[in-house]
Amino acid sequence: MGTVLEMPVMTTSRAERVQLVQDRVNAAYQDLYALLRRHYQFTDEGRVFAFLRQHGQLIPILQEGRAAVSLIFGEATPILLTVRRDPEVGLEHLIAWILTDQPVSEAVDHLFELGDTWFNTRLEIIGDLLNFNLGRL
Repeated sequence: MGTVLEMPVMTTSRAERVQLVQDRVNAAYQDLYALLRRHYQFTDEGRVFAFLRQHGQLIPILQEGRAAVSLIFGEATPILLTVRRDPEVGLEHLIAWILTDQPVSEAVDHLFELGDTWFNTRLEIIGDLLNFNLGRL
C-alpha cells in the first residue's frame, strides 16, 4: 500500500497568515536597509527607502555599487543617496552621489571607469531608476 500524505491542519486564519508574511517581508526589508545604512548616507532616509520599497531590484545593485565605488574611488569614499523628481517627465529616480575631493579630471576619469567596468553592465536592471554622479566633499 502507498504512502498517504496529509496536509497539516492550519490553525491560523488567512488574515493571520497574511500578517505573518507581511511581518517577515518587513523584517527582511529592515535587514536590507540596515545594510544600506552602513554603506550609504541619505538626504531623506524615509523617501529613499520608500523609493527602494517600490523598486526592490535596486537593492542588490546598490550593494554591488558600494563595492565598485570602493575599488575605484577608495574604500572610505562616502556615497549620498537622494531621490529626485525629473520635472520634464515627472518621474522619480535615485541618485547616488559619490562624494570626493579628488581633482575634477581624476574624479571624472574614475566615474567613466565605474561606468565601463560595472554600471553600464547593469543598465538593463537599472533603467532610468538610478544614476551615479559626482559630488564634492
